[in-house]
Amino acid sequence: MEFEVNAEAIRNFNEKSESLLLELRPHPQSMSTAQQRPFKPEVFLSGTLTEKDFRADPTGNLMDSDQFPIAEYFVWKGKEVGLFEESFQMLQQLAENLGRIKPFRDRVGDKYLRKIFMEWAKGRYTGAAHSTELVAYLVARCKEDVTEQEVWTPIAYLSIEAEFRIGQVTFRPISEKIVDRWENSWLAGGRASADDIRRRMRGIRKEVQGKAAAVVKLIAEPAYATELALAHTEESVNLLLFFSRGALSPKWVSYYRPLGRENVETVQHYSFRPGKDIPIINKRIFGVIPEPWLLSIGEIEHIKPLGLNQMDALLDQGNNSTFRQELRDALFMYSRCAVAKEPADKLVYVLVCLESLLLRDRSEFITQNISERLAVVLGRSLEERKRIIANVKEAYDLRSRLLHHGKPLKDLKSLKEFMVSAWTFLFKIIKNWQRYPSKIDLINEIDDLKLSPKS
Repeated sequence: MEFEVNAEAIRNFNEKSESLLLELRPHPQSMSTAQQRPFKPEVFLSGTLTEKDFRADPTGNLMDSDQFPIAEYFVWKGKEVGLFEESFQMLQQLAENLGRIKPFRDRVGDKYLRKIFMEWAKGRYTGAAHSTELVAYLVARCKEDVTEQEVWTPIAYLSIEAEFRIGQVTFRPISEKIVDRWENSWLAGGRASADDIRRRMRGIRKEVQGKAAAVVKLIAEPAYATELALAHTEESVNLLLFFSRGALSPKWVSYYRPLGRENVETVQHYSFRPGKDIPIINKRIFGVIPEPWLLSIGEIEHIKPLGLNQMDALLDQGNNSTFRQELRDALFMYSRCAVAKEPADKLVYVLVCLESLLLRDRSEFITQNISERLAVVLGRSLEERKRIIANVKEAYDLRSRLLHHGKPLKDLKSLKEFMVSAWTFLFKIIKNWQRYPSKIDLINEIDDLKLSPKS
C-alpha cells in the first residue's frame, strides 16, 4: 500500500515534530508511585504479576479524572520522559492534522499517531535511532501495520437466517460451519496447544455461535480498524432497531446491541438462614427479560422493501443530500427509545426525533405544529386527525408533568398510541426520503396539504 505525502506537507510536519522534540522532559513526579487510598479492600487475588511480566521499555499515557488523555511518555533510565500538559496538546494537534491528510485518513487514528511519534521521539532522544525524520518513519510503520481487516462484531440476542446489508455493515449469521473454520485455522497456526485452542473455542462457541454478526471490511491498522468497525456497526444497528419491538412499546426493551453493550441489568443476593453461614445465592435479571430476535429469510425479505433497503441508502456516504443527514440523525435519536428501559426516556427520545424533523426552527410553536403536521400525514379522516392532535398534546403534557413537576409517567396507554403514530410517520418518510432535498421541503409539502381541498 502506498502512502504518498506531498513535499510541502512533509516539510511542515517534520518541522513541527522537530519542535516537539524540544518539549520532551522527565515527569516531575514518578508515575510509578502508588496512589494513597483510604483503605485496602480485601479483594481476591487470582494471580501475581512480577517484573518479568512487564515490558523492559514501557510506554504509556496519562488520563485526567474524566478519562481524557493529558500526557504521553516513555521510560528512559528509570524516568518517565514525555510530553505533558501544553506540550501534549501540541502533540494531539499534530496527530489530528496528520490524520486529516489523504494517505492517513480513515487508515490510522490519533492514538496510533501519538504512539508512533513517541517511538520516533524516544529513538531521537536516546540517540539509539537513526536520523530519519518523522514522516518517513511514520510512512514506514504504516506500510507494516495498515492492512486489510475484516472485523466481526457479534450482536446480542439477534439471530438471522440470511445475510443482509445496512451501510458499511453486512449482517451475517455466525453458523457452526463458520466457527468450525475459525477453530481449524487456529489449530493449523500452531501457536498454542490443540487442547488449549479447543478449550478456548468452546467458550467462543457458547458465547457467539448462532448469533448475528456485523461484519465490516476496511483497510486500517488493527486497533483503529476495530474502532471504525464499531462506529459503523452502531450506526447500522441503530437503524435496524427501528424494526424491533422496543421501538413501538413503552415497556419493551430491545437488547440488540454489540455484544457486551446490551446492558442487561442483573441483581445478586446472598441469603442466610438463622444459625447457618451457607449462602443461598439468588441472581436474577432486573427489569424486562431479554427475548431473542429471530429474523428468518422470509422476514428479512419482507422488511427490505418496507424500509431496510432505504436505510442502506441512508448510510451511503456518496449521497450528500441535506435530508439524508437530517433523517439519519433523527432515526439515531429514535433508536434510543428502542433500547431505553424507562417509559419516560422513550417519550423524550421520540419527541426530540419528531421535533428535529417537523419544526422549521425554534421560533415555531412546538406542540401545535408537531400535532397538526403529524395529523395531516397520518389521519385519513377528520376524526382520526383530531385524535392524533389530542394524543400529541397528551404526550407533551406527560413530558411537562415529568420534567417540570417531577410527576412519574403512568399513562402508558397514551404513550403507546403516541409511539405508534411516531413510528408510522417515520415509516412513511423512510420509504420516500429521497423525494426531499431537506426537511424544509418535507414541511412545506405537509403544510400545503393542510390547505389543499378535501379529496
